[in-house]
Amino acid sequence: MSCDRNHEELVAYLDGELDRENRRQLERHLAGCRRCSRILDELRQAVEASRQLEVVEPSADFRREFWWRFATESRQAPGWWAGPPRWRWPVLAAGGALAAGLAVAVVMLVSRPRVSEADKVIASHLELFSDYDVIRNLDILEDMEFIESLDEDA
Repeated sequence: MSCDRNHEELVAYLDGELDRENRRQLERHLAGCRRCSRILDELRQAVEASRQLEVVEPSADFRREFWWRFATESRQAPGWWAGPPRWRWPVLAAGGALAAGLAVAVVMLVSRPRVSEADKVIASHLELFSDYDVIRNLDILEDMEFIESLDEDA
């Protein structure tokens, strides 16, 4: 049983929600794992501390006041959106344009062709590669010298 899996099961163990087999496996693991045992002790302390907290009972009018404030404040738009309508569309348009520009920039960066080291070497010595056809056909040129020497002998 791995420690990561055990950490997920420690709360269920404390709450008595594990079946018999999983509880036995976890207890065997806890017997040999100081780290998990320490975490279990910390969880027990946290549970005990939370049990000692005072329960706060809301006032009798809490529910009525809550829903009244919710209804009142939800009709009033908070923040910058509460301003005159003339400000809404330019702000939204600017935000949309910014988002579109950012999306285009990301696509351009991602789709940019990658330059390999070999391409960089070729680009730095481009003048050497301009005569590549001549170098590639060097065998033919050597044969040409032999053919010309035959013409001279004749």
